[in-house]
Amino acid sequence: MRNRQVSPATIWVWVALSALIGAATIWILDHGYANDEALFRWSQITTALGTSELHLESIGLVYPHAPIYMLAPFYYLPGLATPFAPYLASILTGGALLALWHHHLRLRNFPPATAAILVILVAAHPVFLWAATGGTERTLSLFVFYLMCVACVRLLRVGDVRAIIMLGAVLALYFFVDERTAFLFVALLPLLPFLAPLRMLRSSMLSTFLLISLPSVIAILSWIYLNWLFHGDPLHFLTSPESAFVGARQAIHDTPWLKAYGGSFFS
Repeated sequence: MRNRQVSPATIWVWVALSALIGAATIWILDHGYANDEALFRWSQITTALGTSELHLESIGLVYPHAPIYMLAPFYYLPGLATPFAPYLASILTGGALLALWHHHLRLRNFPPATAAILVILVAAHPVFLWAATGGTERTLSLFVFYLMCVACVRLLRVGDVRAIIMLGAVLALYFFVDERTAFLFVALLPLLPFLAPLRMLRSSMLSTFLLISLPSVIAILSWIYLNWLFHGDPLHFLTSPESAFVGARQAIHDTPWLKAYGGSFFS
């Protein structure tokens, strides 16, 4: 049976890659770049945790909370309670994503040189560098997206109940990480018949869809309940002008194309 435990080599790969991403981040910051979203996230942490009592409504319900919770430990660690903490979180998460990618490549018996080249290609991609050095939640979003891809591959190749549970759990987790999860979930539904095992679809297609979608539905319903509990409006996270869940609708007044065609699907 193949050993799937994380090896010490993978940990060293994580440390080395995190150091490289950290060096790139420091170089960017030294040249005058500072991400407003990273500063905003850290100000939320200091405001919420700096009070004597912590209330959920102090953090807000108009954006996913997982990136906020990931920053919370840095507030209590000596020497790390600085505005650089969001960048450090992105660096460590980016290094973990690359290390996990390397670990999976080695599990598939890729030669060390080939695995290293593939990891470097991902690390050098502009989208990854932009996410890993920006100090925002985008690196965590990429990490969970990769887990979702792994779950889809397992569902396609193995097709067991664990794969369905993993895909449903990752999608539910994704809702608390990235506000675009609902759009991703809707886009993924038509593809499920091509991913799920044929025997499961023949036995009960509805049950297969329910097993995958139920965790996400529960996550969304819990968010609706929290919005009703604290704001009196269950859809506050969809109607608030400050909500991140409304997507490009925030910029509709600043973009002529959205102003002309936004909300008109067929146009």
